[in-house]
Amino acid sequence: MNLYRIKLLLSKIYRKLKPIRGRNNIIKNDAKTNHLSFNISGDNNQVIISKKAVLNNVLVYVRGNNNKLVIEESCFVNNSIFWIENNNGLIHIGKKTTIEEAHFGLAEDNKKIMLGEDCMLSSGIYITTTDSHSLLNDDKIRINHGKNVTIKNHVWIARNVQILKGVTIDDGVVVGAGSVVSKDLEAESLYVGVPAKKVKSNISWLREKI
Repeated sequence: MNLYRIKLLLSKIYRKLKPIRGRNNIIKNDAKTNHLSFNISGDNNQVIISKKAVLNNVLVYVRGNNNKLVIEESCFVNNSIFWIENNNGLIHIGKKTTIEEAHFGLAEDNKKIMLGEDCMLSSGIYITTTDSHSLLNDDKIRINHGKNVTIKNHVWIARNVQILKGVTIDDGVVVGAGSVVSKDLEAESLYVGVPAKKVKSNISWLREKI
């Protein structure tokens, strides 16, 4: 079963549940939507989706308090999951960004995923602030705490890319298909590989074919 079919199945399950549980949770949706599902449990969470945005087959899953998802105007989001755990988290999607298929995994307190304006994300994209489980040293102290992810403006992320915790991707970057990004990427450069490495500098890109 591929990722898209799993997402559709999850959406059907969550729509049958009570979609929002807790106190003072706010949903403000001014977008055009088709199969937008919420499964929120906690207090003081906010989902703000601006005008002229279009969302198809999107699941917003929240467990915790004081979290926020913002999708700015004129975004297109398709076949995606926004998965938020713990408290005081933020996922922010900038204006005119398009997402064909992505999983945003935000976990651990006070963490952020910031995606800038006019970005273009293909399918099979995975972005996370966490390793999900604990890695301990000899003294049984955790050493793999979560870290923020920042993707700046006009970034093109090709198919099946993973973006791991603690990464900053600067303006105008292109990330090639199948890459794993584990370190910061410099502006206006092309990166490919596992881990992603720079193969070309001083590049730019357009959505249009010219």
